[in-house]
Amino acid sequence: MVHSFLYVLIMQLAYVPNQILSAYLMDRYGRKKFFVWNLFLAMAATLAFGYALGHTLTPVHVVMLGTIVSFFVSGVWGITYMYTPELYPTAIRVTGTSWAATLSRVGSMLAPLIVGFSLNSLGIRGVFTVIASAFALAGIIVAILGIETKGLALERISATRIQAL
Repeated sequence: MVHSFLYVLIMQLAYVPNQILSAYLMDRYGRKKFFVWNLFLAMAATLAFGYALGHTLTPVHVVMLGTIVSFFVSGVWGITYMYTPELYPTAIRVTGTSWAATLSRVGSMLAPLIVGFSLNSLGIRGVFTVIASAFALAGIIVAILGIETKGLALERISATRIQAL
């Protein structure tokens, strides 16, 4: 038990550098592009992690792969909390952001239950494939429908979205 908490701590420490790196790179290269890259890298890392867990690994390998997954997933979350509010018109920005955050909390509550039940029918690789597919789907949707918000005034973003609809 003590070792498992240490392993999780090590994996979670990967969140810190990518949060800092993401903040810098979003401002330099744009939110949309960096978001899509992180989503696809999180997908690839998740697939590799799920595949590797289906084989006999040492704890060191599990922690190394988990750290890579954690690194890219942290980028996804960091960018989400920066990019998403910029997409709402000012008049509903707080409402839109709070609804999105609320629904993400509901998903966070349900995910462990769904994963737990899915392990029996899908296995470890299957569960990680579903999670990786969610990252891929999000990446495709943002790549196709997302708006680059770097350097734009928030009201201009709102006008661009309304015109696109």
